[in-house]
Amino acid sequence: MTMPDFFVIGTFKSGTTALSYLLRQHRGIFLHPVIKETNFFAPDVRLGFRIEDRAEYEDLFRSASADQKIGEVCPSYLFSKVAPGLIRREAPDAKLIAVLRDPADRAFSEFMMQVRNGRRRLEDLRPQIEREMQGMLLPGDRPILAQGLYVSQLSRFWALFPRSNIKVILHSDLKNGALGALNDLFDFIGVERLGHVEGDQIYNVSGIPRSAAFQYVINRVRRKRRVFKRIMPEGLRKGAMRIANKNLRKVPMSSELRSLLVSYYRADILALQNEIDRDLSAWLRCEAH
Repeated sequence: MTMPDFFVIGTFKSGTTALSYLLRQHRGIFLHPVIKETNFFAPDVRLGFRIEDRAEYEDLFRSASADQKIGEVCPSYLFSKVAPGLIRREAPDAKLIAVLRDPADRAFSEFMMQVRNGRRRLEDLRPQIEREMQGMLLPGDRPILAQGLYVSQLSRFWALFPRSNIKVILHSDLKNGALGALNDLFDFIGVERLGHVEGDQIYNVSGIPRSAAFQYVINRVRRKRRVFKRIMPEGLRKGAMRIANKNLRKVPMSSELRSLLVSYYRADILALQNEIDRDLSAWLRCEAH
């Protein structure tokens, strides 16, 4: 049986794509070169792609060397209600890594990704947030607020795995002094520390398209990204992503919206702060930043 030694379990829009790029640089770590998110252990999370066959899932890791730690990066696992139990059954000794982001920033980034992908318009944001706060989401709404309620999600893993097997890091840890945070992760995973890693922030960027026609083409290509990963050299793919990112215009979150989101998340932030023993006061600031 070939199962991962560690899982990056989430959360969405918290830098897991960039983290997977950093982890791949370590010779002692194996991540599948094409498929980042299998969603194998999250059958209850509605997503466009999921590997369902166990043999197909295990086959992804068969080319790993005997001295490598096998990993999977899949942010749906934190949000899934059944993933903790399924992972516990199949990989009881696995290490689990949760990357958490300021939930207000995360929610805004999640919605802006939907705008980028052509599924929503910017003016849809406030009405959807209000609907979700009232528990009245429409069939076409993808929940964005619930993903930032971290304590209940982590509690499902804390109930089944030793705390020593679960590491919580912050999105800001990876942005500020990433090498130190990465070496802490390498210690946790059980591989040697590195003296240098090559950072790159081009992955999964959100924003409003400057050209709708160009973005339409980009979005069509994104849907076939696994095909392009197989046939295009990494350097060429990264160059294409940089060109695509130039078509996106960053839009700041308003202080009014941030204040509303902070009010929604305040109790959960305070509870999480106690659980992980980290100062999260920056997440409670109501002014936009």
